[in-house]
Amino acid sequence: MKYTRSLIWLTAAAASLAVAAPEIAPERIDAAVRTVLQQGGEAAAGADGKVIRNQVTRQLQTLEVLKNEALKLGLDKDPEVQIHFKNMEAEFYAGQYTEYLQKQIEVSDAELRRFYDRKTLLIQLQEAAFPSEAAAQEALALLRKGLSFDELAKRYPSAEPTVPDHLFSPESKLPEPLQSVVENLNRGEVTREPVKLGDRFYLFKLSKTDRVPEAPPFELVRHELVRLLKEEQVAQQLKALLKANGLDAE
Repeated sequence: MKYTRSLIWLTAAAASLAVAAPEIAPERIDAAVRTVLQQGGEAAAGADGKVIRNQVTRQLQTLEVLKNEALKLGLDKDPEVQIHFKNMEAEFYAGQYTEYLQKQIEVSDAELRRFYDRKTLLIQLQEAAFPSEAAAQEALALLRKGLSFDELAKRYPSAEPTVPDHLFSPESKLPEPLQSVVENLNRGEVTREPVKLGDRFYLFKLSKTDRVPEAPPFELVRHELVRLLKEEQVAQQLKALLKANGLDAE
């Protein structure tokens, strides 16, 4: 009996010494749950919300325990740890800034349809190559006088064609500055000025256009188009920002 009473007392004492799990502020849990739902897509959206919240809470508590142990050891004062922390901090805020830019962008239906048209466009180009800009300008003058581009291309063939001789997506095949030049051409039109590629000058005619046969209907991919267009516009803003701060694109 005496042994039993002692065992009960020891068990009660051990229970009283047990440390409670760290308390996590509800707003931290809410934010983490939102992240899980956003990253998990449909699978996360269909999951049990209570289960997700419990899992997130346990994870945050675990991180809190480990963080506290690291602080007890003074790891936050270790120079190498501080360097890694600064790098992670910079990466975190860069990601937050990128997300902020995406949220600020408003995409109109007209922009979205132009973007869809660009993504599903196929083109075919004819080209004529010239050794100098002056020679290319002379060729443009001949075109204005009525010479056909077919005849011009025969007179000035390109020894090493710069574009495919079949329908292709301009976004995947064209080098700059030809990419931006072609965007302003309509079917049947010729580049208004010679295009310099390498050490030669070229004239191009947009001879044919078509659509990607397997392209899904616009409405079916609307949400994906919004995401892609926003990402493209953010990339342009970031490129301009980096250039303004001395970081030109490689």
